[in-house]
Amino acid sequence: SRGPHPVVGGPDARAAIRDLAQDHPDELLVASKMPIPEMHAQMGNARFCLIPRGKSAWSLRFYEALFAGCVPVVLSDGWELPYEDFLDLPQFVIKWPMGNVGEEMLQYLRALPLEVVARMQARGARDRCWYWYPPWRSGMTTWRTQRVLPAFGGGCRSRDWRGRAVAAAQRSHQKPKA
Repeated sequence: SRGPHPVVGGPDARAAIRDLAQDHPDELLVASKMPIPEMHAQMGNARFCLIPRGKSAWSLRFYEALFAGCVPVVLSDGWELPYEDFLDLPQFVIKWPMGNVGEEMLQYLRALPLEVVARMQARGARDRCWYWYPPWRSGMTTWRTQRVLPAFGGGCRSRDWRGRAVAAAQRSHQKPKA
């Protein structure tokens, strides 16, 4: 188990997820050493993707979940998500306390109506380009741009991401909404 970083401490959400998956193998998939394309396919077939903290407060899985189309369930108490001050994150992200990963969380996710989940997925698909940072120079297309984004059902048009990156930089220097 990777577990939490020793400097960060706090509840081990990963261990709690593994325990929950043992009790609910038909509902939760916890895999290690899965090939990345298969992992992305599994994420794309899921309604929710649990995103425990990585070695720091954040995790790459958040971004992968947005582009895979599942609703990210962020399990990292100290992580202030990017663009919280101007994107309505509760419309497409669920933040759940790390110490409460268990039956209560699973019951909450089960109880969400399919229409609500579909709206959250659609909103995530709409706003996910805020989180995409491809190379700035047009000649620097990487293998990730060519392979990963099509696997996630397409990406962000170049004129969209460049404008969004500039807008994000400008907004980061403004005072947050009251």
